[in-house]
This record gives sequence, structure tokens and C-alpha cells, in this order.
Amino acid sequence: MSNYTKPTTPEDQTSSGSKAPDMVIANQSIFRRQLIVAGSTVAIPVIWFLVGISLPFFINIPWYFVLIWATMHYLGMIGISVGFHRLASHSSFKGTTFVKAMLLIFGSMSAQGPVIYWVSNHRRHHHKADKEGDVHSPYFTEDGHKFKRKLWGLLHAHTGWMFRSNPSNPLRYASGLFKESYVVFVNKNYYIWILLGVVIPGFFALAIEFTFMNFFLGALYGGVVRLFTVQHATWSINSLTHMIGKRPYKRGGEATNLAILSLITAGESWHNNHHSFPSSARLGLHWWQFDPGYITLKILEKLRLVWDIKIPHKKQIAITDN
Repeated sequence: MSNYTKPTTPEDQTSSGSKAPDMVIANQSIFRRQLIVAGSTVAIPVIWFLVGISLPFFINIPWYFVLIWATMHYLGMIGISVGFHRLASHSSFKGTTFVKAMLLIFGSMSAQGPVIYWVSNHRRHHHKADKEGDVHSPYFTEDGHKFKRKLWGLLHAHTGWMFRSNPSNPLRYASGLFKESYVVFVNKNYYIWILLGVVIPGFFALAIEFTFMNFFLGALYGGVVRLFTVQHATWSINSLTHMIGKRPYKRGGEATNLAILSLITAGESWHNNHHSFPSSARLGLHWWQFDPGYITLKILEKLRLVWDIKIPHKKQIAITDN
């Protein structure tokens, strides 16, 4: 474990000239709690995913459980991509309080940490992208040690950072979210949303066939197996799309665009685009860059549930820097 605390630089000063809060919370007790939560978050879905892919060899699994899984995976990725990322982290659009809260609840159901924790890590990632202090870079540890092997960097960026990096300080990176009552409500009830994300697909399956086995399979595939797929789809953005793919915009840094992941990540894999235009609600900047998250936002806009969707001007998009 590192006790990295960012040194003071001119950019660490607040508007009044005082020192900004530290980047991280270098507290052993909080770090140990993070280890326990991270271990559970990673290990439990892996175990049940292995159970889920093994069961069809022993019993007949009806086709509709694939549909239940796909629906819950989509809602989970929309919650992370549109809710946690484009809304809470970057304020890329405005909307009704109900819709914004539901997006954050869907994101919370994916068990990637409470929304304020998630946003703090993401904003810190943008602040120090692939440099010393980045919470999950595949090139450096938090305290600036370069990975000698690409594989170790990839593993660190995917899941290892949760066991090595100190928690990002929300007072520095997400203080404004504490003023939003709906965000605080969703954040406070994080574990309730995870539980609901497991039992709700169980009730979907129960409505199709009223048996305990159907409830169990619904909770398994739509709940815990879906946790595994949403988590690793999201974490692949930290790992794969900082190492593999195209970089049309130099100002996007080491982040890449990886088209093959666009469907399962709700458009998050247009990551070079995102690092180039962080406040854009549209990550797939061209018509051929499939972005389910942006499509969802456009549907919600038609229903007048969201508005003021931020996107870059066409002239800005056309400048690739290369």
C-alpha cells in the first residue's frame, strides 16, 4: 500500500489562494475497509459467474434468462455510463430529479462503489490521467512507479488499483455532490440498491414461472452474473482503452477508442473521444461510433425528461490533432 499524498503545486490552490484538500485519504483504517469491500466486490460476482456458466451443462436454462441478463446488463451500464459518468462526474446534461436519481440507482446496482466514491476516483483520473497520482493507470502506480511489464499495468488498471490505491478525497473531487439531496440519498443507501439489483430480476423470473428455482435463476443471471459482466465491462475502460485501440486526438492522452467494446459498455469505449471532450454527453462523436448511452439520452430528451445535452461543435470534432 502507498501512502501517497500529492505535493503542493500552483494548481492545488483554491480560488481564495488557500491550499486545496489532499488528493487522497491516506488513512489505514479507511484503506483496510476499502480492501474488504473491494475483495467482496471482485470475488463474489466471479464465483457466481462460474456457477452461472456451469449450470447449463447440468440443467435446462430457458432462453428468457438471457433476456433478463441482457436487460439488467443494459440498465446497469446505462446507470454507470449515463448516470455516474456523464451526469454525476461531468454534468453533461440536465434532467428531472426523478430521472437523475433513477440513473444513479441503476449505477449503484452495479456494485462499483457509492456514487460519490466513484465520481471522486473518476475526476482524480482525469486530473492526473496516466501520470503520478492517477488512481488506475496501466502505466504508473499511484505514487509514480512505472510498471515494468504491460501485463502488470493492465491488471492494476483493471482491478488491482482497488487493493493498492488510497481512496480519492471527495472533499477535493466531489464536494458539490454533497449539496444535491438526491445524490446524498442514493449514496447513503448504496447497499440497498445492490440488493435490489439482485432480487428484482428474481421477481421478473418469478412472474414468468412461479417457482423458487425461477426466482433463484433470475437473481443469479440477472443479478450476480450481471454484476460480473457490468463490472468487467466498466473496468475494461480503465485497462484496455488506455492500452489498446486508436488515438485520433492527441489531447486525449493515452486513452484509446476501442470500437469492439462499444455495445457492452454503452459507448464508454470511445475513451479517447471522452478524454478529448470530457464534458460531452456524446462519446461516439461520429455517426458510425455506436453510443447506446447517447441514444438513451436522446430518447429521454424526446420525452422531455432531460435537456441541455452538451456536445462539441462539429468544427471541434473535425480537428483530430493528428
